[in-house]
Amino acid sequence: MAQQHLNSWRLTIIDSATLKGIDRATATVDDKVYITGAQGIVFINKIPKLQSTGIKITCVGYRALEYKIKDKCPDTLRLSASINNLKEISINSVVRKVILADVDKVYEGGYYPGPNEEVVQFIPNADKISGIIASIECKSLHNNDSRGKAFKINIYAKSDGDVYPEGELIKDSIIVYNNAKLPVIEVDITKYNIQLPATGFFIGFETLSRNWYDTRLLKSKGIDQYRIPGLQGTFKNKKWTSLSDAWIPPSNTTYVLTRKTSDYNTWVIQKDVNFALGATIIKD
Repeated sequence: MAQQHLNSWRLTIIDSATLKGIDRATATVDDKVYITGAQGIVFINKIPKLQSTGIKITCVGYRALEYKIKDKCPDTLRLSASINNLKEISINSVVRKVILADVDKVYEGGYYPGPNEEVVQFIPNADKISGIIASIECKSLHNNDSRGKAFKINIYAKSDGDVYPEGELIKDSIIVYNNAKLPVIEVDITKYNIQLPATGFFIGFETLSRNWYDTRLLKSKGIDQYRIPGLQGTFKNKKWTSLSDAWIPPSNTTYVLTRKTSDYNTWVIQKDVNFALGATIIKD
């Protein structure tokens, strides 16, 4: 039975796949709205009428849950991700299908980001293809402990003459769970019917907050390191090459930006880096 003190109800909202608490989930009870904290915990000020009152839980990136309270208030409620569609890529010979930035090739290295970090790669549309973005593909690094961890996929627009992402092409929060630890992941976004921009677009690979990941001790360094999914990639100069804001890339050039998601406006431009981020387009 849930903990109830002084006529309050302590409820934890967790992710059904990771069993981690969900931050900023919304709980609605008796027309009153409550927001969960960093561990997914919320205190409902007044115990509902057990036989007649329900609770509705919502959060971006998850299916809404309506729970009818019967005889006891639950300690925990679980939310399922709204998108959890992973499979190995299988490219067939359908004429209308086009691959942009094919991830199915050999990369020389890669990158393990920290928590709350985003790697964004520009995908040019050099041939001015018209169609919809059917799926996003990525190729994870080989560490099996980290490969199964959750991450987010973002898609951004780009304006002519501008280096930075302009706006989100998908408003939903797409959290990807690679429970099968597949090396190559395809996220189906066909239902959003996103038209491929003539100017190209950005694919973002974003890690989540620290409470999504456990740690392991690196004996060689004597430190704990978060088990965070990484991206395969190739660095032309074996390192990051940061550029100034004045650099304007050619419209058919792939390049990378990075940022800490705690500071959304601070992008760092990287050149001569190619990450395993790509897309499948269905032509009109």
